[in-house]
Amino acid sequence: MTRPSLKSRFGEQIRAFVGYKNSLGFPYDESIRILGRFDDFCVERFPEKDCLDCELALAWLEKRDTENTAGHRNRIMVIREFAKNRSIYDSHIHDQQRPRVCSTYLQ
Repeated sequence: MTRPSLKSRFGEQIRAFVGYKNSLGFPYDESIRILGRFDDFCVERFPEKDCLDCELALAWLEKRDTENTAGHRNRIMVIREFAKNRSIYDSHIHDQQRPRVCSTYLQ
C-alpha cells in the first residue's frame, strides 16, 4: 500500500509510529489509511494543533453518520494506539483538566 502524503503537524509523528509498527512486523496497511484520514482531518479542522489533546481527540472520535460500529471502533483503536505511543515520547499530551470521558480513549 502506498503511504499517504501527510501534511499536518502530526505528519512526522505518524511516520515514526508507522515505522515503529512496521519494524515489529505489523504491515499496518489499514491503519496507515486511517492515519492518513486523521492527518487530513487535522489539516482541515485543527491546523494549528501540534499536540493530541482532548478537544482534537473527541472531535475525531465522534461517530459519523455513514460509519458502522466496526468502522468506528477501528478508527478509535488506531488513534488510541497512536496516542499511547505519543504519550511515551511526547510530553505535550495534556492531562490537566482532562474530562473523564477522554481518559478512556487516550490511556
